[in-house]
Amino acid sequence: MRQRFWRCVVGWGVRRAAALCLVILFSSAARADEYRAVADRPVDIRHIRLDLDIDLPHKHVDAVASIELTPLREVGSVVFDAVNFETSAVAVAVAPDSLKPARHSNDGKHIEVFFERPLAPGQDVSVQIRYAIDEPKSGLSFFGPSEDEPDAPYQVWSQGQSISNRYWIPCFDHTNERQTTEVVATVDEKYRVLSNGTLEHVGPAKDSGRTVYHWRQSQPHVIYLVTLVVGDFHVHEETWRGKPVMYWVPPDRKDDAVRSLGRTPDMLELFSQKIGVAYPWDKYALACCYSYGGGMENTSATTIGENSLHDERAHLDTSADGLLAHELAHQWWGDYLTCRDWSHLWLNEGFASYFEIVWSEHVLGADEAAYDLFEKTRGATSDACVRRPMVDRFYGSPDEMFDSRSYPKGAWVLHMIRCRLGDALFWKALQEYANEHKLDLVESVDLRRTIERVSGRSFDRFFYDWTERSGHPILDVTTTWNESSGMAEVVVKQVQGTPEGAPRRGDGRNDDDESAGENRKPPQPDPKLAEPFQFPLTVEFRLGEKDAPVVVQRDVTARETTLTARLPRAPSMVRIDPGNTVLKELRETKGRDLWLAQLTGDPDVAGRIHAARELGREKSDANRAALAAALQSEKFWGVQSEIAGILGPMGGDVARDALLATLRSANPRTRRASVSALRNFTSDPAVIAAVRTLVETGDPAYGVEEEAIEVYGALAPADALDVLSPVLQRDSDRERIRSAALRAVAGLKNPRSYELLLEWCAPERPTPCRRAAMSAIASLLDGTPPPEEQMEKIVQRIGSALEGQDRRQRSEAIRAAGLLGERGEPFLPKLRKLSAEATRGGARRALREAIDKITAAPSGNRGIDSLRAELEELKTQVNGLVEKLERAQSASQQ
Repeated sequence: MRQRFWRCVVGWGVRRAAALCLVILFSSAARADEYRAVADRPVDIRHIRLDLDIDLPHKHVDAVASIELTPLREVGSVVFDAVNFETSAVAVAVAPDSLKPARHSNDGKHIEVFFERPLAPGQDVSVQIRYAIDEPKSGLSFFGPSEDEPDAPYQVWSQGQSISNRYWIPCFDHTNERQTTEVVATVDEKYRVLSNGTLEHVGPAKDSGRTVYHWRQSQPHVIYLVTLVVGDFHVHEETWRGKPVMYWVPPDRKDDAVRSLGRTPDMLELFSQKIGVAYPWDKYALACCYSYGGGMENTSATTIGENSLHDERAHLDTSADGLLAHELAHQWWGDYLTCRDWSHLWLNEGFASYFEIVWSEHVLGADEAAYDLFEKTRGATSDACVRRPMVDRFYGSPDEMFDSRSYPKGAWVLHMIRCRLGDALFWKALQEYANEHKLDLVESVDLRRTIERVSGRSFDRFFYDWTERSGHPILDVTTTWNESSGMAEVVVKQVQGTPEGAPRRGDGRNDDDESAGENRKPPQPDPKLAEPFQFPLTVEFRLGEKDAPVVVQRDVTARETTLTARLPRAPSMVRIDPGNTVLKELRETKGRDLWLAQLTGDPDVAGRIHAARELGREKSDANRAALAAALQSEKFWGVQSEIAGILGPMGGDVARDALLATLRSANPRTRRASVSALRNFTSDPAVIAAVRTLVETGDPAYGVEEEAIEVYGALAPADALDVLSPVLQRDSDRERIRSAALRAVAGLKNPRSYELLLEWCAPERPTPCRRAAMSAIASLLDGTPPPEEQMEKIVQRIGSALEGQDRRQRSEAIRAAGLLGERGEPFLPKLRKLSAEATRGGARRALREAIDKITAAPSGNRGIDSLRAELEELKTQVNGLVEKLERAQSASQQ
């Protein structure tokens, strides 16, 4: 096989074979982890103006970029990141001269502009690049009605993070360059345009029926924060301290704008006060865009998805506040101060994640904030954080830094700093950090130095443990009481990096490294993992309601530490780390009476959940009874939800009856958790009857009804398909109920379900339903072969989704294609093309998995066909490289 391959290569000729070697060499180099240094910066880019003529139906932009720069050292040319631009003209003006045509090269990834003579440092230069782009594979996403997606609106939105704005802006696409920007966009008059900064002008264009929008960002920001949104929007506007606050929403969702987004001014006020810097930009806009997931903190104009809008019923148990707080906090942490390179991404994402907690604490109270932090613990102790440090200079691409290290672990690091400093010093340090580094680039050392200056305390070891090392403490804690001596003893062992530190059932550690490079081996644990962490640990002994607790604190610095306390009698409760001040996995050995006291008496949310988990490890009748009673007496929904999730797998009549009783809880989130836990009772008639009633009668909250529908599918009683089918007639916000029913149908693992799911993949069905139906088909294919008469239609639906513009449906179709085995062979060229164009690790990984599943399936002739397809793909890549080399050589000779 290898000899045949190289005979084909020789057939292309020596020049193309050499180019192929370059492709292989460069591809191999890109796969290996290497030290990521801050990008070189030969010039200071001061300003970028973009004049854009946007054709939404044809997904085309004609553009002129006017770039003002100043060399920082002598340069003979300047290189801009620019992917797949069709350049028509380039001109240069060296002050005070006017623009003159300039020689340039365009290799498809960069545009290099050559100067007539080397420029000295400090000379002001203007560069003008005329170019066109057609439906770029990243950076700008175009949408519009199509045969397979007739309800899609005409719309375009940008997504620059991490390095995708180079697909539509010639720029220095790194975090260590800040510039002011302008966007002057010409569009059809029925559309509106949003970009950064102030709207300086709106008026008719020279062409009839078109409008020009001129936005100017007058304070410098990083290029990935430049935004463009074009479409038909309703704009609700109010003010905060005299600055415009705008909600850009689809016209048919205008009634939901204030309900869903209306707390934004309160967040602006809170964050301005806490940070000590009034919101620093000219306006704040939230743009709710079609087919957008998550949020993006573009300077002064955040992009979020339409699913952030909720109707009145959805608002009972759903809120966008966490997302809104996160993205708004970025306007300071990420935009006003920006990480100098992606290694320090936690200074952006960790801060924004912690301000979700700051908002919860302010508006919902201490329990909500504590539960938010508790939920972040799972990510902060995940395998991604165990394998790699938070500040990581060895990664394949910037996207690999966007994992649990930067988000929940970053938030946890800030929480630990706050606990060590106390509120007054913590907020003073953050305020000084923000003011000192405004409109500037930051590294972790900048934060550490500010904290040390403000507090007078060394944080050198803290930053070493929590930002430069991977992992976290895993504490094995044993509490004993000696009646004769009146001494309580607590032995604390750090077992991370040892066999005793291996994950246990129920610990919740998971691998969420969604951005891991698919071309590298999983990183090995940091050899420093076994080294003990250093942190202060508090142990509180409670003796009764009338006695003050006895508190002991020690600095833990070794593998084993012992804390002791002389007490007048045996403690009634022992709390390890009250207040949850240290990121850790905690494994305790102590008497059952102490666990029972903690389950209902610990003031901390995390403490009560910890006790519930420990009791849930032993499936005894006594523990079931204790947890069932706690489920009924607990006042906070978050702890109730956790207890429900523990009771479900324990099984038994006591657990079942407790869960059924909480279906009447006033809090919809408690009801939802209880319904979810009932999926463990697969053949219990009382459970099946109760869940069927919920499916048939519904619930005031969408979330509870959705969960009941999906649980009924998981229970899979004989009448499930008949009960679920009528649910598809129910209208709901964003088709939540129909989508849940389609997912539930897949859970039945019934071949009859294919016909129903194929019907809901049809183009005339609403987009959320098509997504859910395709996801259900993929789930059903995983273990339930379809009837042969349905196979042709299944292949056709998957093919249509692969060719469509809806990314979420396409991602489900990719999964489904892989599960077809040899029947998925016709999709291999499309899957390979998508893989070659994918810019994110998660997408590439999913595509590679699908391709591997198809090619691994037994087939008589796939070996030759697969090799031929791969060879054709490689030839295309090599020919493209040769053309780029020839263009570059031609340009250099001009």
